[in-house]
Amino acid sequence: MAHSKISICNLALAALGADPIRAFDENNKRARMCDVFYDMSRDLLLAKFDWPFARVYASLNQVDTTSMTVPDNQYVWQLPVDCMTPRTIQQLGSKDRWRVMGDKIYCDLSDEVYLYYTKKITNPSLFTDTYVALLTLRLAVSMGPAITSDKKLVELLQTQYSIAQAESWESDANIGNDYRAHDEDPENDTFVSADGYVNPDPNAGRTWPS
Repeated sequence: MAHSKISICNLALAALGADPIRAFDENNKRARMCDVFYDMSRDLLLAKFDWPFARVYASLNQVDTTSMTVPDNQYVWQLPVDCMTPRTIQQLGSKDRWRVMGDKIYCDLSDEVYLYYTKKITNPSLFTDTYVALLTLRLAVSMGPAITSDKKLVELLQTQYSIAQAESWESDANIGNDYRAHDEDPENDTFVSADGYVNPDPNAGRTWPS
């Protein structure tokens, strides 16, 4: 099913027992609340989880640090402009060896750096049904106090959202998660040795305490 911004908002309104809208510029509270909460809810939910439909793998551009103060042995890389949430970098397999400051990544790698990240997607036709179902509930909860006086309904929708969120995380997290294996399994980490020392290059044989 092809989703649209209006159709998603109308699903949320239906959950609240409210009439649908045809446009965001309608002169009524329902349209105004949809216009206020949709973009914010979409982006917050998108950034919150590693959604496979929004997952991107890209090479980063190194930043000229001539006029910057940078920690010793650190290199700076520019985050993509469409990056909602950085997830993990390659070749390193752990977040312990890199950090995000502003719109840049600081890490020990001086050569090519590749990043898995969640891309900002605004086209609803690209959303999965799982994401749309969760976004619908989040919108309904956000708009609820302004749209309906039924507090128990809003509380019920909040509970449904929490349950649906956990189920979404569980189902979508099992799709193509091979690249995260080294983060989650210390025994399967190619750059951390058996004695707990960090090796930035598994083939170099050089280790030091992390």
